[in-house]
Amino acid sequence: MKSALTGIKVLDFTQMMAGPLCSMVLGDMGATVIKVEPEEGDAMRRVGEARYLGHSEQFLSVNRSKRSLALDLKKPESTEIIHVLARDADIVLENFRPGVADKLHLGYDTIRAINPNVLYCSVSGFFAGSSDAAKPALDPVIQALSGLMDLNGTQDQGPLLCAAPFGDFMTPMMATIGILGALSARERFGHGQKIEINMLTSAIFGMKPRDQTALLHGAYPNRKGNESPLMVPYNTYVTSDGRYVTIIAHNDKYWRTLVNALGVEALRNDTLYGNGTLRVERRAQVDALIGGRIAEEPLAFWEETFTRHDVIHGPVRTYAEALNLPEVRAAMVHESEMAGGRVPIMGIPLFFSQTPNQICYPPPELGEGNDDILGGQGGPKWPD
Repeated sequence: MKSALTGIKVLDFTQMMAGPLCSMVLGDMGATVIKVEPEEGDAMRRVGEARYLGHSEQFLSVNRSKRSLALDLKKPESTEIIHVLARDADIVLENFRPGVADKLHLGYDTIRAINPNVLYCSVSGFFAGSSDAAKPALDPVIQALSGLMDLNGTQDQGPLLCAAPFGDFMTPMMATIGILGALSARERFGHGQKIEINMLTSAIFGMKPRDQTALLHGAYPNRKGNESPLMVPYNTYVTSDGRYVTIIAHNDKYWRTLVNALGVEALRNDTLYGNGTLRVERRAQVDALIGGRIAEEPLAFWEETFTRHDVIHGPVRTYAEALNLPEVRAAMVHESEMAGGRVPIMGIPLFFSQTPNQICYPPPELGEGNDDILGGQGGPKWPD
């Protein structure tokens, strides 16, 4: 069965998280991905202490649906191999430090001369030519430099790192979108191009709608924990059994729905709380009244009550609870055969009716594709 990107060839030089996540998504969507690694392997293979079947769990999470080609790119014969493969590549993906691709004869101008229709996606930490351009850029650094950490947490606790790798996620998603857009443009207009993505602007872009508020009003919100600077209620409250529930009433309609569900007469005072502006002005009072009522009943009571009244709410699940939802396990969790055993892996949340995703290969052993790619007659070739 064909997938959305069946027949598309990707030459992937990226390491760590942001680039490999992009190429993994392309691979799951059917693209043939050759992961070009140094002979010692992608640095992500050696990150962290957690191991499964001898592999770094971080590496396993972003490197399926690829074939590994291990080469010393400083050797002329390796350059020749890459140039042969580049002739038929649709996409080249790299996240080298500035200037490294050119030194290795793998830069855009070199590859474009070999293949004018190539789509060359360059993933970096910062703008080329900026004062930070040559700095290493891992997700916590990007969270710090983008202002994301300054928005997380509360005023009392100081800046807080987002538990999920926000910069390492936004960047490959933007790269994937850029590549798919460039594929569409090539089909319609008949030319390749270079796509540049950097982690800093990807992270800043992902912090909507704060950017619009800042651009319009010069308003830069302080850390508010689980609250929103723009609306009340927008918070998480503790139930009588020590669980948490998040409640949002983003307009007057849902405010009235919430008030009816809570049954707190004081909140029916429209003079004090009847519109969004009044509620923001009286944030502390609103939260205190809601929090006091929520604390009187267990989570199960509020789930039933809020669902019946159509209140916008969500119980705070643990990560284990969310990951083990039957619908999540059925749709998203797959197993792939590796040397030594089977590995459970998380699929991508895209569900096509006619061109379904397929996990074609498990995360590869280092250099496991060398024989297929280099071993035949006639020079290097793309695997079937």
